[in-house]
Amino acid sequence: MRKKTLAFMYIGESHGFHKQKLNFSTKELFDIRTEDDGKIILREEKCKKKLSAEFWGKDILEVNLLVGKNGAGKTTVMRFICQWICQLSQKQLPMETGILVFKDNDDLAYIAFSEREEIPISTNIRKMELHENGYFSDFFEDVQLVYCSNTMTELKIAGYDIFQDCSLPYRLRQANAHGHVMGEDITRNFEHYEFDRQINVA
Repeated sequence: MRKKTLAFMYIGESHGFHKQKLNFSTKELFDIRTEDDGKIILREEKCKKKLSAEFWGKDILEVNLLVGKNGAGKTTVMRFICQWICQLSQKQLPMETGILVFKDNDDLAYIAFSEREEIPISTNIRKMELHENGYFSDFFEDVQLVYCSNTMTELKIAGYDIFQDCSLPYRLRQANAHGHVMGEDITRNFEHYEFDRQINVA
């Protein structure tokens, strides 16, 4: 079975982010530098201090946390991750400016884009090809994204087979999909829906 992870993410100018770099790997570090002529350079270096390969056990590859105050952009980062991966799974490039580095077993691959077009960058990392004959063209075939949240924030992403929304607002809507009847307890509907949902997941 192939082990796939998101190792790095770069967000250009969008939704309050300004050249934001997010490392998601405990084994490699990535950095972006923009030269005076606008050329983008993506560099990778091995982490000097890293966890042993067996630290998380055999079923977990990485654990990452997004931590910040309310309004810091945690949900927006999650929206970008899910939306960009959903679009790439359909061989569509996102509208925003960004770079993603994925790890497929031990191979790294990047994709850089802006306004639904690929953009050239300078790096030693292999470029991810989305077309049929590309080395990583089947990368997203068995990828599933699940968004869970017990807050009232939602990602508002729909229409992608690889994305499953388990956010509280979505679950509330599903529990009350047939409308709220006067005298009915909306929380009771939700409890029944949650029970059925969890039984079906198990």
